[in-house]
Amino acid sequence: MLHLNCSFTIAQKTYDVIIVGAGPVGLLVALRLGQQGIPTLVLEAHHELLPTTRAMVYMPMINRCLHELGLTETIQKNAFLNHDGVVWRDIEGNKLAQLPLSPEEGGQFGGTYQIGQARMNQLILTELMKCASVDVKFGLRCVGIEDDASAETIKVMAHQLGLPDGDLFFEGKYVLGADGNASAVRRMMCIPFDGYTFAEFKMIGMDILFDFGKEFDWTPLNFFVNPDEWGIVAFTGQHGGAAHAPEDKRPQWRVAFVEPVDLPTGTEEYIKRGRLRIKNYLKDRTDYEIVRAESYWLHQRCAAKARKGRVMLAGDALHHGEPDSVLTDCATSRRDAWLNATAKFALGNLHRLADAEGEQAEARKEFFDKLNNDPGFPKAFRKNLDSMMPETFELKSAPMPEKMMPETFEIPVKTVDVAG
Repeated sequence: MLHLNCSFTIAQKTYDVIIVGAGPVGLLVALRLGQQGIPTLVLEAHHELLPTTRAMVYMPMINRCLHELGLTETIQKNAFLNHDGVVWRDIEGNKLAQLPLSPEEGGQFGGTYQIGQARMNQLILTELMKCASVDVKFGLRCVGIEDDASAETIKVMAHQLGLPDGDLFFEGKYVLGADGNASAVRRMMCIPFDGYTFAEFKMIGMDILFDFGKEFDWTPLNFFVNPDEWGIVAFTGQHGGAAHAPEDKRPQWRVAFVEPVDLPTGTEEYIKRGRLRIKNYLKDRTDYEIVRAESYWLHQRCAAKARKGRVMLAGDALHHGEPDSVLTDCATSRRDAWLNATAKFALGNLHRLADAEGEQAEARKEFFDKLNNDPGFPKAFRKNLDSMMPETFELKSAPMPEKMMPETFEIPVKTVDVAG
C-alpha cells in the first residue's frame, strides 16, 4: 500500500529575522544582527558558497561599515586596497584618464578594496560563525512566504535540495530578501523589477592568472574604451585559484568583455572565445591560466518597492528598540541612493566605454579632460562617491522614472570568429 506523507516539518525556533541569500549583503546584515544577539536565520539555496565572477570592488563608502563590524583587519589581510583608483585606457592599453583614490582624502580607510565575492563571503561567514544567535543553513531554497498581518510572525517555506519531501517551515518577525537580481523573495511578494536589461549584448567574465601589474605596469582597476572591444581588467586581490594546479600562486585578475547574445553558451565555449578576445589585453602573451569563465547580463533595474509588509529587499534583490518605520526609511533610502546615484554613475560609465561618436563621446572627452587637467575635479568626484548613501535615512521615496532607459540602447559588439 502506498502511503503519502503530506506533512511539513515546522522549525521549533522562531527567529527575529530570516535572511534569504548568503551573499555579501545577506551575510553582512546577519553579522550585524548577530553581534547584537538578535536571533537570525540565513537560508542559502546552494550547498556551499559559490565561486563566481561577480562583484569584486568595494567602494570607500563601505569601509566604515566593514570597520564597525570588526572586519577591517581581516579584509586588509585578504584583499587589495587600491589607492591608484580607476584608469580608463584605449584598446592598446594607453592611459586616457585616471581617477585616483588617495588615502589622505578618503580618510583612514580610503581607497577601494578589491577581493573576489566568493572569498569575501567566506571571510564574513567565518566571522559570523562566532555569533551564537545566528544560524546559517545551506541547501535550502526559499519557495514560499506567508505574511498574514493578523499573525505575530511571518512564515517562510524552504525546500531542501535533493529530497523529494524536503519542505521545511521557518517563522520569524521579518524577512530580508538578499537573494540577487533573480530574487525569489521579490517575486513571491509580487514586487516588479522596474527598469531595463541590456538584451542587445551580454558580458563574459573570466578570472585568469597573470600579472598585468608587473608585466604591463597597469593599475589594479582598468576600463577599456572602444565601441567594439570595451571591457574591464581588474585585480581580484587574490592569488592562485587553478583547481588542478594549487601551487600556482600568480595574481588572479578579472577580465570582462562584451559579446553578441546569439553565440553558443557553456563554460568551454566562453573559454574558447575568451582566449581570442583577451589577446587585446594580453598583447598576444600565452603564459596565463583561465580559472573560470561565466556569462552575465547587465541591468539597470530596481525593485518598485523596497519593503512590503514584513518583507524587505536588499542588495541586488532591491536594485540591484527602534520604531518599525525606521525599516521602511532605511530600505527606501537605499533604493533612492541606487536610483539617484549608483544607476546614473554606472550608466554614465557604460556610455563612456562604448560610445564611438556623438553627444556621449563629447561628454566622455570633457570628463577625461577634467580628470587630467582640473585638480579639484577628482576630489569632488570622490566626495560624491563617499556620500551616495545617507546615514540618517531622510530621503523621500523617489519614483522610478517613466523611462529609466531608452527602448533600445545601441552598443556595437564585435562579431567573434570562433574559428580563430
